[in-house]
This record gives sequence, C-alpha cells and structure tokens, in this order.
Amino acid sequence: MKYVKRPYLLKKTTKTVENRNLCFIFAHIYLKCAVVTSTISKTKIDLIDVARQLFAKNGVENTTMNDIAKASQRGRRTLYTYFNSKNDIYKAVIESELDMLYKK
Repeated sequence: MKYVKRPYLLKKTTKTVENRNLCFIFAHIYLKCAVVTSTISKTKIDLIDVARQLFAKNGVENTTMNDIAKASQRGRRTLYTYFNSKNDIYKAVIESELDMLYKK
C-alpha cells in the first residue's frame, strides 16, 4: 500500500488499492471456476459421445452403465456423478443429437 502524508488522499489511495485487490481476487476466482466448469463440461460431453457410440453399436437395452464407464476410461462413480441412470444418459444423447440438427 502506498502511504501518503495528506490524510484526505490516504483514504482514496487505500480504497483504490482495496478495489484493485478485490478485482484481482474475483478475477482469479472467476478463472478457477471457468476451468472447473470447462472440465466438467468436457467430461460430460465425452461420456455422452461414448454412450452414443455404444448405443449405436449394441443398442440401448444391451448397453450397461459399466460398458459406458469402461469405454470412456472413467470410473463408474464419475459416470454416476453426471447421470443417475442409463435413461438419463439416453436423454442426454437424444438432446445432443437434436441440438446438432437444430444447428444445421
């Protein structure tokens, strides 16, 4: 912090330094959250892509959650973190396919 002999400037200087520090802290938190969010999104998208491939190859009824976890090279716990059941994954696959159709 910069010390100033004049008291009326000291208050402004302190406030400016505090604002800069807060801006730095919030920017740092925002960047951390953005990295975590992008990692979560990437993992979920990868799981949906693997499920899409397995559903196309084996059919929805013949594909298990364990198959999706093995093919995606992630644990079942990670899979269940994002999706509660095979139906949830199936819905996500359908939604992503519909999104691709609407984008075209």
